[in-house]
Amino acid sequence: MKKTIELCPKLQLKQPFYIEEIAWLEGMGNYTTIHFRNGKSILTSKTLALFARELPKEVFVRVNRSFLIRISEVSVHKSDTRKYLSLVLHNGQQVEVSRRKKTLVKKYLRQTT
Repeated sequence: MKKTIELCPKLQLKQPFYIEEIAWLEGMGNYTTIHFRNGKSILTSKTLALFARELPKEVFVRVNRSFLIRISEVSVHKSDTRKYLSLVLHNGQQVEVSRRKKTLVKKYLRQTT
């Protein structure tokens, strides 16, 4: 059975989305844009931290303050120097990994390859 996530249960917006459809999430203050694998995106009034707690940690990883990414959506990872790591997603979006999250992200990437 597919797992779902409700965006705003307090406002009775019963429009659940399947977690399998989410590609990555981008946080902007108290709002988060959810980007789906089919190319669509929606803006929600939940913070990225709330989604980070609700989504499965073995599937999604927080790569910096603004992005929560599905590991399987990463097509290429590259290091410009020893300090910086950037990820390229299947749709071409490039995301920089923060220095503090670099080792965690590398560990996740090794597990999936």
